Amino acid sequence: MVDRRSRPSYGYRAVHVIVSVEDKLVEIQIRTALQHQWAELSEKFSDVIDPAIKYGAGDDTARSLLVQLAELVEAVEVVETFEDVMKQTGEFADGQTKEKMGALRTKLPIVKQRIADLLQGNIAELEKRRKKE
Repeated sequence: MVDRRSRPSYGYRAVHVIVSVEDKLVEIQIRTALQHQWAELSEKFSDVIDPAIKYGAGDDTARSLLVQLAELVEAVEVVETFEDVMKQTGEFADGQTKEKMGALRTKLPIVKQRIADLLQGNIAELEKRRKKE
């Protein structure tokens, strides 16, 4: 297993599980919806602008956008993980922390949707650009 969440590859984050099926190795990539959209955007940048983008080279603007979006996706995952731990343990440091987590809980879906919209919007723009070429 390779966990690209803890060691991202140029922003790419996923868990890779390699299994043997009928004596053949099969790689299974496990990604959240946001990780998947990020990977789709990276692929589109690679197809339309420069394949080197996926490997940390190529167009500076595209690479910068991918890095920023990857950081946003990671931030959402950190908050979700923290929230899950707090729910499972039933422990909050104090009432203020519980109140802040409640505020995060209500804002998180909105933030996730905005990130998803941004990712999807960029993918759509690249699709248009590719069709024109």
